[in-house]
Amino acid sequence: MSVLAISALILGALGVLACFVPRLPGVLASYAGLSCAWFAGADYVDGSVLMFWFVAVALVLGIRAFAPRGASWTMRGNPYVVVGVIAGSLLGYVSAPTEAAVITSGVIGAFFGALAFRSTPLGPKEVPVFSPDFINFLGVAGLRAVVASSICGIIAASIL
Repeated sequence: MSVLAISALILGALGVLACFVPRLPGVLASYAGLSCAWFAGADYVDGSVLMFWFVAVALVLGIRAFAPRGASWTMRGNPYVVVGVIAGSLLGYVSAPTEAAVITSGVIGAFFGALAFRSTPLGPKEVPVFSPDFINFLGVAGLRAVVASSICGIIAASIL
């Protein structure tokens, strides 16, 4: 295994771990890992995959930059959503090892993670499930974690 392949795996894992901290741009680390995988000659990474995930990372960063701030519960609920995404992505990979299954199940996991946080004592029970605040929270925390974990899954599947 080359140094670039090891770097890709480390950057992908760091990108997912950075999603637990709301202020860190974990998607950038994951995309850097995907670029390292491409330079290392990974099996499933080509120019179209790099371009697709570049657009996804740009969208995540744009949504994050223009998202409304001020809800303190969004910081506390971030780990619930990230764990939901990781669990959903792993279940999606086990059930059908395709990119679509990993992404779709990661989105479903983000939704269930946000619902799990909402039912905790710290969760915002006064916020309805399909309210703009809840959707903004899912868009900022969930989409970021889905993109980072999907990129990490692609890196792992193509290198290992």
